[in-house]
Amino acid sequence: MAREFRQHSGTLESRKVLMWTKACIRMVMVAQNGMVPSAPVATQSLINKARPGSKAWQIGQMFLRPEGVTTDEVLAATGWPSVSMPNQAKQAGLQVYKIRTGRRVRYFVRRDAIQAPAAFVRTLQGWSTLLKLEPDEVAYFRQRTEGLSGPIEWAA
Repeated sequence: MAREFRQHSGTLESRKVLMWTKACIRMVMVAQNGMVPSAPVATQSLINKARPGSKAWQIGQMFLRPEGVTTDEVLAATGWPSVSMPNQAKQAGLQVYKIRTGRRVRYFVRRDAIQAPAAFVRTLQGWSTLLKLEPDEVAYFRQRTEGLSGPIEWAA
């Protein structure tokens, strides 16, 4: 199922432009990190399931590093001429995502242990928590939604 966020309406208010731009960037970052709000709640293991001491286990440990791993780093550590990073992640029982910076691709383990249920994100509080909005951003969106019809759920 496709997901989208819409272009903001035209405005000359710089604060509106800034807040919507920051919210859009945060939505993209959440999506890149593998948080899927519409998915059912599921837990994910961050344990390397490859045989300890094997090259697959060594690569799994590299995926688990906070800085992630690049293909070049794996090739240097294993001495292999080539490698399939998705296959290595699968052998270690890890789900990964990648971030491309120029020509360099870095792989990271998805660390969202529990995916957010859709009902949680349907509230403004859930949305702001998911996106990790700053207090000034939360205050802005709270103020913008005052007076809208229908229940707007905000935690105290």
